Amino acid sequence: MNIGIIGGGCSGSLVAVHLLRSPSPLAVHLIEPRSNLARGLAYSTACPDHLLNVPAGNMSAFRSHPSQFHEWLRANWSPEAGPDSFAPRQVYGKYLECLLRAAVKSRPECFRSYSSEALDVDLASPQAIHLTLRDLTSLALDRVVLAIGNPAPKSLPVSGLEAAHGRYYRSAWESGALECPHADQPVLLIGSGLTAVDALVALRSGGHRGVVYMVSRHGQLPHPHACYQPGCPEAVVQPGTRLSAAVRAVRAAVRRAPDWRTVIDGLRPVSNQIWSCLTVAERSRFLRHLKVYWDVHRHRMAPQIAAVLCTAEQSGGLEVVAGRLRQVGARGECLTVEITLRGGHTRTIAVGRIVNCTGPNCDYRRVDSPLMQSLFHQAQVSPCELGTGLLTNEHGAVIDQAGRPSARLFAIGPLRSGGLFETVALPEIRVQAEALAAHLLAG
Repeated sequence: MNIGIIGGGCSGSLVAVHLLRSPSPLAVHLIEPRSNLARGLAYSTACPDHLLNVPAGNMSAFRSHPSQFHEWLRANWSPEAGPDSFAPRQVYGKYLECLLRAAVKSRPECFRSYSSEALDVDLASPQAIHLTLRDLTSLALDRVVLAIGNPAPKSLPVSGLEAAHGRYYRSAWESGALECPHADQPVLLIGSGLTAVDALVALRSGGHRGVVYMVSRHGQLPHPHACYQPGCPEAVVQPGTRLSAAVRAVRAAVRRAPDWRTVIDGLRPVSNQIWSCLTVAERSRFLRHLKVYWDVHRHRMAPQIAAVLCTAEQSGGLEVVAGRLRQVGARGECLTVEITLRGGHTRTIAVGRIVNCTGPNCDYRRVDSPLMQSLFHQAQVSPCELGTGLLTNEHGAVIDQAGRPSARLFAIGPLRSGGLFETVALPEIRVQAEALAAHLLAG
């Protein structure tokens, strides 16, 4: 069986690892334009101060060996590392790379990687899937796994952004976005979630000294982790509970709990089942009104990173503003940014650059990807009713626009956000990767 995996980051590499650990006759073709396989965007950061947002005790790549990453960390990074350590993301990238290398070493004849971009998947032939790469390589495959990860943020409908040419960056990971040619110049980050936190840390690590403004609709920062607690507490909401009742139950449990984090963490194992039982109207209402508050409690930052932000806020080096960008103009070497505050007032600030940290655009119909455009054009994939992610079945098989699950095209990770609530963090990715590999081999 020839299996193509489009995307060589964490998701795609873990699928490859599970496939190569099997004795089944197969050939794994891993397509990734970046040179560093397994690391992906998250774990290929050049900033040594970027830390994992989850303690080491919860970051094993294998559900059957939950302490593996902690053991690897002690052997390869720091003998003193505990399960509550928040390791550098660069180190975690090296761990994933080691896993892939070991799997390839065990079956080198079954693996091939391609340093190119997948442009088109043609499923017209019943005999084989024809995959075309940017370097004109053509592959004939039996199964294809889409593991392309999170796309770039969506374009912002802000008047005057064209005036910021060369000083506006569409993504925090765009080349040059977080460099500091003028260390004292203020910087505006659009967003105040974990991407904006990463941007602030990278700026400070690179020597930036100026004020950093974070502007977001609600002005909410992620909360920090508390002391590491092994295991997972009991969920206070069960699948089938209506949204309004679930919100009341969570609020009541938080009031009773010594630490609200235990309530949020207890929901994680059942959050996808709860989500699947909600109506489309309830999901839409959650995304409009509650998601921002869920995100800052669920997607937390390492205590060390929280301390950096606290120090920056207290010293005046960080200001979080609740509002929306209204207009951008250029005045000499500065950009003037007009912000409509939540109360309705207007504020204008002067900055040297603007960086979009709003998070990924999960409407794959509108992402800048020839591959996704081709699949939508062929009607091979469908968006969910709310426009986020792709529709997939329980095995990750994509569902076409006639409502039929594919027997040959599968998705993993953020692409599955069309039907799953939790699908971007490692505890979910590792389960998906193992299950998908087993399903492909059984097929």
